[in-house]
Amino acid sequence: MVGVSFEAWSEIKREPLSMGNAMVLDAYIAKFEENKYVQINSGSVGDTVYLVVKTMGLTGKKIEVNLLDRDGVLGGEKFSIVDLLQDDKDTQGLLSAIVDKEGRAIYKASAFFG
Repeated sequence: MVGVSFEAWSEIKREPLSMGNAMVLDAYIAKFEENKYVQINSGSVGDTVYLVVKTMGLTGKKIEVNLLDRDGVLGGEKFSIVDLLQDDKDTQGLLSAIVDKEGRAIYKASAFFG
């Protein structure tokens, strides 16, 4: 099993990303436990995790994201796109979700080696 560590948006010193009246406020990796998303700092390849993106001004909009392997741990190359399964389908690194009424886009995903 390969271990993966995650950094929260705030840990990498990012300011909210503004796009006109819309903003990305926070993003983190979580597990779903006891009916809520709990931020985690690490996981293993094959674990089901959730990418939670908190937004403002994007309710009902479809947003797409991809994750990059900053250190080359998974793909062997720095900043390569992480190949993910979203809802058990190969997304080739591109995740898609509709922002809910609470301003969250939630992506259910698992990493794999293909």
